[in-house]
Amino acid sequence: MSIVVFESDGSTAAKAMISASSIYSSSYTAAKAFNGVSSSGSIDCWISSIGNGPDGSDRCWLKWNFGTSKQITGIQFNRRGDAGAENFPKDIKVYASATGVFAGEEVYIGAYQVNDAAFNTWSDWIDFSTSEYAPYLLVIINTMWTSGTSINWVAVQEIRFREEVASIAIDAVIPGFEASLEFGLESVAVLPVFESSIHITSFISLDATIPSFTGNVDFGGLVDGSLPSFNGYSAFGAAVSGELPSFVADAGFGTTLDADIPAFNAVIRSYDIIATAVMPSFVGYGYIRDSTNRITAELPKFTAGFEAGAIIDAQLPAFSVTGSIRTSSKFDMLATLPKFKVSAEIGGEQFFSMVATLPAFSAEFSGNAGYSFSFSGRLPRFRGSFAEAEDEVDQGISMVAEIPSFVCRFKDDSSPVLPSALRYIRNQVH
Repeated sequence: MSIVVFESDGSTAAKAMISASSIYSSSYTAAKAFNGVSSSGSIDCWISSIGNGPDGSDRCWLKWNFGTSKQITGIQFNRRGDAGAENFPKDIKVYASATGVFAGEEVYIGAYQVNDAAFNTWSDWIDFSTSEYAPYLLVIINTMWTSGTSINWVAVQEIRFREEVASIAIDAVIPGFEASLEFGLESVAVLPVFESSIHITSFISLDATIPSFTGNVDFGGLVDGSLPSFNGYSAFGAAVSGELPSFVADAGFGTTLDADIPAFNAVIRSYDIIATAVMPSFVGYGYIRDSTNRITAELPKFTAGFEAGAIIDAQLPAFSVTGSIRTSSKFDMLATLPKFKVSAEIGGEQFFSMVATLPAFSAEFSGNAGYSFSFSGRLPRFRGSFAEAEDEVDQGISMVAEIPSFVCRFKDDSSPVLPSALRYIRNQVH
């Protein structure tokens, strides 16, 4: 176990964690006391409303919703930087709650006194005598250190916490290992069987030989090792560098892969997946908006579903892609593709570019806006089906290719049938 300082990073999410019993005005909101700014003078602080100052009745308070459970073990206050107008918390009571209701279910952490710090400086750390692993924390201010003003309000420039985090370091040969962790895992080991459920705001770091690995990571992952079987969920991101014969990843932010992955399955909820790897079998589902899916790899079999775009530089004997593309996007490919199929429903301008050898190619598109095809390569057989919405707009197809057989079906079923080789074709649909 280790103690770290938990403080606001100034993000909108962090500032939204804090609330207060009252505010003096919109210039002195609770968020000003948890925005990562200290020693800033007189403006950047929380001030309670007049009449809601500490009077021993538990009516003046600050409350946090961390979004995830934390083991808070201490607190520190920064005093307002305005000499003569910096009434400051003195006697406080602290509670933790699993629900945030604070109606009898809360856990009493204790009563403490903040020292009389100079203005524009931090108080001494207050270390709690007990702590509770919970997502909500309530700090009641019952009395205050007064300054030159006699007005009944209290001010706080910034607050930060001490947090207890757990970490496990493994350097061993472990035939069977199972762990349920709250914060972090470091492993340098041979782990024939490894299972882990990690509900954390930290990291997992592996440098190991793990024939079987199952991981649930809520923040991030870093893997460098031999992982014949890897199943991981990451709500923030995962980086993989190693040998992963079987890999399944569900990533809520992003995944970077540099590995030997005979079987790879990835679900990406946002942003991007970057793969530099040998992947004989690859299945990817990317619900990616306004972003990029980039793969530089040898992928004998590849299936992918995207909502935005993909860039592929690879050898893909079998390739299929299905895209529900809702914004302007781009699909770019430089590859050897003996078999290729693409299907897309397009709600905005779409661009498809290919430099490839495609013995078999099939494409089906439907949409409500103009889009274009551009090819440069060898396509022995090509079939395309296109449909436009009622509010038709021009659609363009541009090809520089040798196409022994080409079929293109349009909405009015007037597609040209081109059994002989083509060098260039452009069609306008009206």
